[in-house]
Amino acid sequence: MKKSYTFLNVIILSLTLLLFFTYCDEYYNYYDILSKTKFINNNFINDINRFKRIIAEASEEEKYPWEEDFCLLLSEDELIRPEHNDSPYLPEHYENIDKINELSINTTKIWQETIKKIRQNFEKETDNMNHNWRDFMWHYKWANIYLYKVHKLINITLKDLTTPIHDKGETITKWIKWIQEDVEYFMFNLQVEWLRILTLELFYKNKK
Repeated sequence: MKKSYTFLNVIILSLTLLLFFTYCDEYYNYYDILSKTKFINNNFINDINRFKRIIAEASEEEKYPWEEDFCLLLSEDELIRPEHNDSPYLPEHYENIDKINELSINTTKIWQETIKKIRQNFEKETDNMNHNWRDFMWHYKWANIYLYKVHKLINITLKDLTTPIHDKGETITKWIKWIQEDVEYFMFNLQVEWLRILTLELFYKNKK
């Protein structure tokens, strides 16, 4: 998947730069809202400062929702039962909740390992950026939106009685694979945005 982005990335990046240098005069006022440090606009600075305060106030043991372990079912009352009692999956696949809990534990391990590797690669690939801005984009534009939604969907899938165990596992595997692919596209767009910020700063410095 990473390779498949390469040619498209070059085209998009080229068009982005072409459009910028063609219409850069229209962005003259943008310079007024750029930060004097690391070229980040005031709105981003306010959001980042708020983000840093939240992190500072949080307990070291506190986790984000998408970092939590996937659900373990303590009783069958927690299952999402089908609307019709004649579901073919209810008696055949869910005589007890042990299989669901086993899948949940395995999914948690895979999820945590995957997110750890993704985060390490993300920090390596974006090390050239302002780290406060980069971390803000990770948490608020990627993790707290994308990862949070996928994590929530996996929990719903684990509890759902209308899907057999085998299909649950395949669905979860696909989602984790898509996360690994989509983060590459997210990082590419982040690089484009960071290049745009740096280019604007350089342009207006030379124009003074």
